[in-house]
Amino acid sequence: MSLEYAKPSGSARSESAILHQFESESAKLRDPRQVATRLAQTASRLCSSPTLYFVHHENARVAVLQTTAGFESGEDPSGMSFNLDAPIQHRILECEKKGQIASLSDYGPLTKLCLARFGTAHFEAWPVTGFAHLGRQAERPRLLGVLVVLHAGVESRTRQDSLFRMMRATGLIYENSILAQHP
Repeated sequence: MSLEYAKPSGSARSESAILHQFESESAKLRDPRQVATRLAQTASRLCSSPTLYFVHHENARVAVLQTTAGFESGEDPSGMSFNLDAPIQHRILECEKKGQIASLSDYGPLTKLCLARFGTAHFEAWPVTGFAHLGRQAERPRLLGVLVVLHAGVESRTRQDSLFRMMRATGLIYENSILAQHP
């Protein structure tokens, strides 16, 4: 797999500029799919890795691939999904209530999927959460999706704070765009 994006320079200034661009451009989006796509593209650029974004279907307890970034044309995966059982959803939401982001890199169904489709069991994955119309004060977070960085390593670790900031912004923007579509 090769990447569509040039590797960012290692400077904090470059990372900050990428983060600022993500936040300013994403805030203007009104379609949840576009918000998820922007997150995947920017994470791919920051980490010099292909990325996947799975949207969570709450009633079915399944995450379905919605968008990808960083793959060569023609190599884009499609038709991928994995179950999100009750214990992992509980862990995700409990971490969110504490202001933390749970790692899903060791979650069995996702690990099996990445191993079968990409031949890798070493990746980074985190949930993207939001708070719906009740807001953060209600302390009732909800799972929106899962971001996967396929090539875990130095860049995904050193840029984790920026990734988490983008995922939190995505949750807010994503929720607002859903609410705007369904007043």
